[in-house]
Amino acid sequence: MTTCSCKGAWSGSACSVCNGPNGSTCLADGTIKACDGFTYSSSAGAPAVDKCGVCGGSGNCIGCDGIPNSGKVYDSCGVCGGDNGCLGTTSASPVSVTFLVDVHSYITLQTYQYQSLAAYCKKLQDMAAQGVIIDTVSCVISDYITWQTQGAGYTSTNTTQLDIHRLYTYAYGAGRIGDLIFSDTNGNSSTLQLLYVVNTVNLPILTVAPNARIFDLYESMLAIAGQLEGQLRDSGLSDASVRQTSTSWANAVAAEVSLATLKFTAGIGIAMAFCIMGSFFANFRLSLFATMSVVFVFCGTLAVAYTQGWDIDAVTQICVAGVIAVAVEHLVHIVDGYQDFLQSTQTHMFALSTTCMHAFRGSLTRTGVSIISSTIATVAVALLFVVSAIQPFRRAAQVMITVHIFTLITAVLFGAALCAFGPTVLIRHWAATTVLCCTCAVCGAIALLIIYLAGGVAGPSGYSVP
Repeated sequence: MTTCSCKGAWSGSACSVCNGPNGSTCLADGTIKACDGFTYSSSAGAPAVDKCGVCGGSGNCIGCDGIPNSGKVYDSCGVCGGDNGCLGTTSASPVSVTFLVDVHSYITLQTYQYQSLAAYCKKLQDMAAQGVIIDTVSCVISDYITWQTQGAGYTSTNTTQLDIHRLYTYAYGAGRIGDLIFSDTNGNSSTLQLLYVVNTVNLPILTVAPNARIFDLYESMLAIAGQLEGQLRDSGLSDASVRQTSTSWANAVAAEVSLATLKFTAGIGIAMAFCIMGSFFANFRLSLFATMSVVFVFCGTLAVAYTQGWDIDAVTQICVAGVIAVAVEHLVHIVDGYQDFLQSTQTHMFALSTTCMHAFRGSLTRTGVSIISSTIATVAVALLFVVSAIQPFRRAAQVMITVHIFTLITAVLFGAALCAFGPTVLIRHWAATTVLCCTCAVCGAIALLIIYLAGGVAGPSGYSVP
């Protein structure tokens, strides 16, 4: 068998046959100039012109609505199927999902039992019939089997064995080389092996597609990939795997998992804040009010992020997660000043009766200046970053300004709660604080032990957190 020096582009007995896909040109240096104008070292990565005349197309002639052969295109207003009227008509882009079947563990040099892949194709076609996907699925393996049985030289062996070279020839000739991934880009190679089978399908159109809805689609496609993998294993490929991906997933999945992670982290932070303040205050009512105030600051900041359309990215996550620490710090200062005032007025022989209002005023004289000055300093520094051209800096500044505004509002509300329900006698009791700290530590250790013995707990991304 002839081995060409530039096997990525040329093959044949005289090395004169171009391996490039439809619409491409083989160059003398062994590279392939594809329909997109770029040069490639092999035909495997080069896009082909499909039967619809689309460079890199799937051959299904899918319109902008995601429906094969619909003929719909975007008008001058960017509306799919629009009439160029631009009168508020909404448009939606289809969600395309690519399934990748990994079969390289089972491929022999020349032959392969194809029934398992045919069953996989049938499963995809059944999903199309049920409306789960909107394509009339054209699976290259099934199409190859049909082509093979209709060709000259057909024998019964062809029904049980898949000849890799004939499959390569068929895929190349049909302009569907992108649906298969081989171990070698030279169709004449004696080491040619089939590694992966690729299928791209489209999901039903979503006119309004928020991240949460796309995330639901992502999870449903994960389940479908599992079903397809089960179909392969039931057909004899016990180690085959099916993966799925889509360009629509990245932003939506990142946003949803980031938000879930933020809530997960905030939940732990709020629980720890309650335990810490309960131990420090030695008063359940004060600890409850303080924790509710922390939740108010956190939820208020998150609400502003939603209304302003801020993406919950890594920077915003870190800033919002720090809300709990900032709020706890200010509340502890207020209560500490409150307790100091009670101690200074009630621990001597001329102690006077003290009202909640008097104690809160005393707290403000001790801590008010530090709280207000730290807030002003933080906001002043944040204002310097608000005008930054770097978006993460600008977002961090916006979050910190929002946090401190809500913290001041919370301080007023918490102060009102102290004036109405605060203690009028000294409540600091280090023995009780020590007991509460030890109790919280023991409860935390027991919780961690239970999680460890249970093998982990479900994390925000759906995976187990050990």
